[in-house]
Amino acid sequence: MNRIFTKIIIASIIISVSAIKIIAQQTTFLFQTNFDNNYSAYISPINKGSSDALSGVEIVLNEDGSFEWNGSSASNWIQVIFMPVTKDKQLGASFPLILNKETENININYTDTTCVSVLDSDISPENRSLIEYSSFINQMMRERFMNRNDNPAETFNVNNYLIKVDNLINQYNITDRDVIDYLKVLSYMNYANIALFNDNDSSASIPSDFIEVLNNEWVLSFYAGINILDKFLDKESNITSNRKTLEEIKNKIDVINNKVSNEHIKLKLVESNLSKFVNSYRIIDRESYNKDKEKFEEVVALLDDSKLKNKLVRSFDNLLYTSKGSLIPDVVFKDTEGNEVNLQSFKGKYIYIDLWACWCGPCLLEAPHFSKLEKDYKDHNIEFVSLSLDLDKKAWLNKVKELNYEGNQWDVADSGFDKIMNIRGIPHFILYDNEGKLLLYNAPRPSSKEIRTIFDNL
Repeated sequence: MNRIFTKIIIASIIISVSAIKIIAQQTTFLFQTNFDNNYSAYISPINKGSSDALSGVEIVLNEDGSFEWNGSSASNWIQVIFMPVTKDKQLGASFPLILNKETENININYTDTTCVSVLDSDISPENRSLIEYSSFINQMMRERFMNRNDNPAETFNVNNYLIKVDNLINQYNITDRDVIDYLKVLSYMNYANIALFNDNDSSASIPSDFIEVLNNEWVLSFYAGINILDKFLDKESNITSNRKTLEEIKNKIDVINNKVSNEHIKLKLVESNLSKFVNSYRIIDRESYNKDKEKFEEVVALLDDSKLKNKLVRSFDNLLYTSKGSLIPDVVFKDTEGNEVNLQSFKGKYIYIDLWACWCGPCLLEAPHFSKLEKDYKDHNIEFVSLSLDLDKKAWLNKVKELNYEGNQWDVADSGFDKIMNIRGIPHFILYDNEGKLLLYNAPRPSSKEIRTIFDNL
């Protein structure tokens, strides 16, 4: 299997929903694949209206590649992902399925060239089209990846994203409105991802019904959904910079209200723009910060959602904690035994914090470097704190044991520390001085030479 390409696929169909049906369809899927028991299938509900991942079940395949799944989903949709049992996250295949029959036989074959092919089996036309289109996307990605150094306009026809969906709907006579909407939204998302973000592709121009198609709850089910729609609305608002001013955001909110009718999507778009402003904001001095805060609150006041208003204002307030010289937030964490702990207990010492999670690959790459750094500087006036953002506490404790982590192993718990500190990605490292004041908000990683130089000069 082409490992470079399969890593890219992982990000392509992280498909993940609000319209909950009262009666969930109970379905049995009988799978036959050309994988073997070195692979497992991870099956989880699809959350229409939200890209948040929902917990599912992992099934190790039989030696002949067969397995059975019996269950239901509140939204009547599930996501199927095949991956090696060794958990190296090399993706074999991924596709959504709709639960519209009591029993369904699905026979698939995977190759690096064709990705997933549906063999003769008792499969509904809806699920056949969903699998085939997911496979088609992966083939298109492969084609674009392999020809990335050539002229995309000559080697890659982005219009095929739209053509393929129309062909599948007609070929299999798909009438289920939900399936049609899903396929249409997915095709427009992939098309727009190239048309909006790749200036070299002259073959792509946004379809006239772009907003009409994407004015659908399915947009919220894709990780990049709001971002792609937001990029299009930037063009509609004549915005060219990635860092928008508050005045530009204020004008853009008017465009969003005029172009988008779905209230959930509207809210997400506005929240995205204001959150990006907060994330990119840097405090120069307290006077200018206070003035900008007043302007920010004026824009936020235009929103109808009081909960979102409070959230955005609070996030801007919390920026004060991310500026150099700010005091440590007075919050409480929990150690591995469940005891309450806090950073104030390290008064008089420098504090180097690692925000991580056991599911985060880059975090785990830094783990041995963090441990070595802690041992190398054990006689210095520095406390090392590993602060976990894991929701699964059992998985966190197991990973701590597996990594032979020692010292201050803490759980962020209900402290809200990650939100107060405006953490948008992990691993993230923070350094406080011996007076409990912020020294470096984005401290160098343990694997870097820079952090050792900083420690040596403390």
